[in-house]
Amino acid sequence: MRRERLVAVATLALLQAFVCAMGAFVLAGGLDGLTAKPPGKAAPPTRAPVAIVTAGPVLAPPPGGSPPGKGTLAARLAHALGDSALGDNVGAVVLDIAGGTTLFGSKADTGVTPASTTKVVTAVAALTSLGPDTRVATRVVQSKAGAITLVGGGDPLLTGPKAGKDSDYPRSASLVALASRTARALKAAGVASVSLSYDDSLFSGPRTAPGWKPGYVPEGSVAPVTALMIDEGRQDPRGSARHPDPPRSAAEAFGSLLARYGVKVGKSIRRAKTAATATEIARVESPPVYALVEHMLTLSDNDVA
Repeated sequence: MRRERLVAVATLALLQAFVCAMGAFVLAGGLDGLTAKPPGKAAPPTRAPVAIVTAGPVLAPPPGGSPPGKGTLAARLAHALGDSALGDNVGAVVLDIAGGTTLFGSKADTGVTPASTTKVVTAVAALTSLGPDTRVATRVVQSKAGAITLVGGGDPLLTGPKAGKDSDYPRSASLVALASRTARALKAAGVASVSLSYDDSLFSGPRTAPGWKPGYVPEGSVAPVTALMIDEGRQDPRGSARHPDPPRSAAEAFGSLLARYGVKVGKSIRRAKTAATATEIARVESPPVYALVEHMLTLSDNDVA
């Protein structure tokens, strides 16, 4: 436990240095639209095109301002990074983006393999390309009377029926709520029995990355990356074991919930692509992207990343 806390302290110290520099830059007018707006007051989200940068610095120098003193950074970072619990292969560098001056360095010229610090890059990419106020929807659509499809939108924090009372921040969307709304819509239309399929086609490509170690999924470090899952693919929300096929397990859980709410579901639950003519009958939405990013960085959550 002590070792994990020390690692967490060192990681958070580095992230704080980055966030302080980024915050000063954004407040000075950089990266328009990056700053998250309070919930409820945001303009309708838009999806900005992703720019391909071929040359030049990652961040432009901010207008004015002064960097923190070298002594301040050294005092706060050197002690944490020098702890023996972190091992010998630890390096860090803090640069003044206005002039390129090194403000702090520890093995700054030694190449090391980055790990969860890359989540900072993921955070900036998500906020910039998706927009901080964007929410991810999990939907149920009906293609014809008695035929419904559970459509995954890529919500990484969608909770299932085994999840406890949701008191954590951010408040996640719930499969239970989606099933309740679906059952209510079906009953209002006079439908008491349905065939159920699921659509996880939003994400294409392999479900695991080439650089992942073979044990990552079996040991519970991360779930296969899919557009439809509950409880981050966990078999039990309080455990680490993952489902080998998260979309199917989510669909099966949804079918059981519909039955609980009085809608009979056919035995065969299949994977299918949503028809273009299908009509949405229910949905739940994730927290906004800025809250997902905050959760990802605070907990170093691999699945959200």
